[in-house]
Amino acid sequence: MYEIVKLIYLIILKLQKFYVNIKEIKGNQKYRSNITIREKILKFITLRIKLNTFSLRCAIIGTNEVKIVEIALKTDSRKVKPGDTFIAIVNVVRDGHDYIEQAIKNGAVKVIVEHGNYSVETVVVENTREYLKEYLYKNYYPLIKDMKLIGITGTNGKTTTCLMIYQILKMLKQNVAYMGTVGFYYGDVKRKMVNTTPDVDVLYSMLLEAKEAGVDYFVMEVSSHALDKERIYGLEFDEVAFTNLTQDHLDYHKTLENYANAKKKLFTKTRKNKITIINGDDPHCQHFILPENNNIIISEKAGDLIIDEMRFSHLGTTFKFSFLDKKYEAVLNMVGRYNIYNYLIALLLVNKLGFEIENILSLRGDYPKDYDPKNTYHYFKYASELNEFIEENFPNDFCLSGGCYPETHYEAKNFEEDLLNLKKKVDAGAKYLVTQIFYDNQYYYRLVREARKIGITVP
Repeated sequence: MYEIVKLIYLIILKLQKFYVNIKEIKGNQKYRSNITIREKILKFITLRIKLNTFSLRCAIIGTNEVKIVEIALKTDSRKVKPGDTFIAIVNVVRDGHDYIEQAIKNGAVKVIVEHGNYSVETVVVENTREYLKEYLYKNYYPLIKDMKLIGITGTNGKTTTCLMIYQILKMLKQNVAYMGTVGFYYGDVKRKMVNTTPDVDVLYSMLLEAKEAGVDYFVMEVSSHALDKERIYGLEFDEVAFTNLTQDHLDYHKTLENYANAKKKLFTKTRKNKITIINGDDPHCQHFILPENNNIIISEKAGDLIIDEMRFSHLGTTFKFSFLDKKYEAVLNMVGRYNIYNYLIALLLVNKLGFEIENILSLRGDYPKDYDPKNTYHYFKYASELNEFIEENFPNDFCLSGGCYPETHYEAKNFEEDLLNLKKKVDAGAKYLVTQIFYDNQYYYRLVREARKIGITVP
């Protein structure tokens, strides 16, 4: 079958200069688009071969076949195919036992459960989640352990830092994959994600897919929820990094100490050279400096890498730093002090993979390219980041209000105080208002109207 597919694909390559009008249907609306056959194949084709009860997917990229290894145990009854084994996982919202009959209807020939007896082979275990984690580690970790794993944790900066690493390694002509908030990327593949760090079976599937695609480096965001719920069970990391810690996700962790302890777990999962990069200027940095690791501290004051001479403008950032008795200068197309730390974490992690700092600095890419293509200079994921950046770099030009101060969300009682602050800012020379509009709250609309009356521009 593979030889036939190759032959067909090579014939198509010969015809790639010819354009065809391909009719496509979107809902009830038809439209035409000019596209090469080869582009159409590369973008959309997926071959599914079913042999009895075994399913194998092949993604065709160029003339290479990438065999995607599927996890034998299925946790989603909708994805069960004839001959599969379904394992019923108990989650906070759903109980997998409620979907066993649907899985059997879809063709499951075996179920792994915590209770009950069913019309197919039934295996009862004490805890299906623990069973699944052990099964994945035993059967699939040996297949992926040769990939270099890089994990980033912290309240803010995980996505930016991971995508910087991803882009730097790509520009260094390396086979690299990224997994995190904005998606799962490798080669020409880009898929959206539901969680920053997915459930353990989905994560292992992605690692297997990346490995089969020839990926050598796998960089991933590791959330505190994932660490607390052991979604990265069994994985050991060649490199890990800590960006920062602020009061977030306390609805889940309850206390800042619990939050920090959850993130700390990543630093107990290191292997080989045990490289860890730490933002030494974060007040909580000592929590992540473990004696068994090879810790490298980034700081403006005292550390292994010292930052100095930072210069900011609306076009980007220039700064100097010293590391291992050598001085360097770097230029970023991003702004904000925190992005210097993000970049330096990325730089050091790539350096410790065996790439020279000078070569990394010589790359003049837009970091991170895949993060927010609609914004030339920067993407603010949280209002607090925008607040910090404006107050640090343009304190006299902008008025901050409403959504830029999380404690004022939906608080109409703050209106007069906000308006008074706006007037003070205008008197001091401010020209613009930055706020956050909630469609179900007239407070912000009223604030915008009043701001315009006193001569403030609302972008």
